[in-house]
Amino acid sequence: MGWNKDTDFKVIFTDKAEKQAQQILDYLVYELENMQAALSVEQDMKDTAARLSYMVGSLKLCNDAGFGLSDDSL
Repeated sequence: MGWNKDTDFKVIFTDKAEKQAQQILDYLVYELENMQAALSVEQDMKDTAARLSYMVGSLKLCNDAGFGLSDDSL
């Protein structure tokens, strides 16, 4: 089955990725006391996920067996 490049996909973050993102934001807010930087980084994260959701069709699939994804599984 081939990718439909005109389809939007749902971006899913692992628990580890979500935890790391929160740690980055916490560091900016609590250690550097820079709320504006934290808000900017958070918005960048959201924008990047949104862009990835519609451009994913043009990217190569991950062949790492640990992710359970391959061209054959779709």
